[in-house]
Amino acid sequence: KKGGGGGARHTIAQDAKGRSYSFGDDRRIQLALGDTRTGGQDERHAYGVLSQDGPKNVKGDIQRAVSYRYYDPHMQTKPVQQVAPLAINRPEYPPASFFSCGEDFTVGIFRDSPDWYAASHTTTVAFACGENGAGQCGRSMHQQQQVWSQVRLPKHSRVDQLRCGQAHCLALLKDGRLFAWGSNPQGQVGNGKRSLVSKPIVITQRPELPSGLAQLADNDMPQTVTPQDLYKRAVYQHAQSRSSNQFSGPDVPESPMAVELPGTIVSIQTGFRNSAVICEVPA
Repeated sequence: KKGGGGGARHTIAQDAKGRSYSFGDDRRIQLALGDTRTGGQDERHAYGVLSQDGPKNVKGDIQRAVSYRYYDPHMQTKPVQQVAPLAINRPEYPPASFFSCGEDFTVGIFRDSPDWYAASHTTTVAFACGENGAGQCGRSMHQQQQVWSQVRLPKHSRVDQLRCGQAHCLALLKDGRLFAWGSNPQGQVGNGKRSLVSKPIVITQRPELPSGLAQLADNDMPQTVTPQDLYKRAVYQHAQSRSSNQFSGPDVPESPMAVELPGTIVSIQTGFRNSAVICEVPA
């Protein structure tokens, strides 16, 4: 075994040649064995509306490693080799560099740059498959479950570390930026909110609010009102005045300033519904 990962009910393993195998629960197509939910074919026209080469078979085969019959349980009791991500207008992807698994989804990191690139210039892409009900596959909310699809991380970047929780992910890039996405009811994504994040976002410290917000407070406000509440109130009042064409309303306050994480991020970890970032700060 070279590497791999494990989710709540599925396991990914790599041999010494980089070949990837998976076994366990496949009800959310998290084993990366292709679209195993149907035994049909791709009904989309593979050659366009018109063809100068005469009649052709327009049904394309759906790439899958296994097929389940109607009453078959969607699971694998022994390792099955995975289906590689679909390569479009490029050579086939090399074996995955490493994997990370959530409860019922899988994320793999694949080298994107040519093999003759120097190690310092290597770039990668992330592909995810499985459950996507909370955006944990890092692309969109268009599919409840999905086969290998590319995570929307920045182009020409390199993922050095990747961690997955129950339904959220952290990815540390080589340039030091930290991205997160997925389920967020306990604030585990780290963006200061609790709504799910389907597209990866950069994580920073709590933004610094503009000065002068204390002047916006009213005497009848309770003591529990925070500067964040005052800022939201000022932005809302500005939007209300503009929507009603009352241009004499209050000016919109300055935008909060993002505060980068201190020092250099050396390690990231995720729990079931929590995240941790370890930073090395010079003395």
